[in-house]
Amino acid sequence: MRLEEYDHSGRQGAVDALLHYPDGRVASLEVTSAAAEGRRQLYALLERTPTLPNPGHWTWSATIDDPKDLPDLLERVERIIITSEAQGITRPEHAYERAFAGDPDFAWIVRSSVTMWGSPELPKVREQDGVERPLFLTQGGSGGVVDETLAGFATAVAETLVEPHVQKRVQKLARDGRDEQHLFVVVDTSAFPFGVTYALMARNVVPPGRAELPGSLTHLWLLSPSHRGSCSGHGKDGPSTPVPSIRTARDLAGHRPSALASAAVRRPQFTFLTHRPRPETSR
Repeated sequence: MRLEEYDHSGRQGAVDALLHYPDGRVASLEVTSAAAEGRRQLYALLERTPTLPNPGHWTWSATIDDPKDLPDLLERVERIIITSEAQGITRPEHAYERAFAGDPDFAWIVRSSVTMWGSPELPKVREQDGVERPLFLTQGGSGGVVDETLAGFATAVAETLVEPHVQKRVQKLARDGRDEQHLFVVVDTSAFPFGVTYALMARNVVPPGRAELPGSLTHLWLLSPSHRGSCSGHGKDGPSTPVPSIRTARDLAGHRPSALASAAVRRPQFTFLTHRPRPETSR
């Protein structure tokens, strides 16, 4: 199988790539990604702001889940640290008494998506070399009940497929008009409910049935950017047709279809393929 990058040289409305099979068939391919609302913005902000000033004497860290909270955090963090250390508060978002007493900074953090941890037993200045530890800012964690049977898988996929940017890719494949149409979706861990994502990443659960595909789409591939790999799967008519090797899901998310042609095959965190059987007359 040979992959041809197709969306280049100013081609209008061209699909990302074409797959050329040894028997002469040609399939079209599009690549996109999916994440929860605001999550891409949060990733970009955290990449630009991995640390914050720490005016105190303790070591501090913080997490944030909503990018809208970052401007307020930047404006309030130094006051929160100074007051917290003076009052012996190690978890400012749990300092409800100060919030109820009218302190605007603590009233804000109690309502926000921000959490902070102060470690009085760990001084900000390292004894061995005198280096100051900054406040490290990261994305918050997630959790919930694991959907071990993946009963919510079909609904999660359906909700992803109706997103406007995904529909745009589906429509582009339909306009291209080839019998076989592949859509690769790099799925952020925030795109599906926690229970579905966790069960898929465990890699010992097979989704029941198959997701319904929109329009004339024939193949749907879901990949996690947290691991590297090749893709494999099954449709209702048996084992999936092999696809070219994949270097990294991050390359796919960056819309570089050439990643599909890499010889380095590694296993993704989770993959799942659903596809319609190919018409017998399609050659």
